[in-house]
Amino acid sequence: MGVWTACLIWSTLVGYFMGYRRSAADMSLILGMPDWIFWSVVLPWGFCLGFSIWFCFRYMADDDLGQDPVEDSGHE
Repeated sequence: MGVWTACLIWSTLVGYFMGYRRSAADMSLILGMPDWIFWSVVLPWGFCLGFSIWFCFRYMADDDLGQDPVEDSGHE
């Protein structure tokens, strides 16, 4: 949750400071999109996607659930 929170804060702050009160002439393009979109949306959420994939497939592990209890069928 900390990584996602940090990316949310990064996205909000970078989007605000790079996206507002700038003229169109001051903006450059990265991969065909305005620079502030790349730095405030694509980069942090791409990082979150990569982190989530790593976390799910490399870090998180299945826990042993133990033995199943013997079921009593109720018939004697």
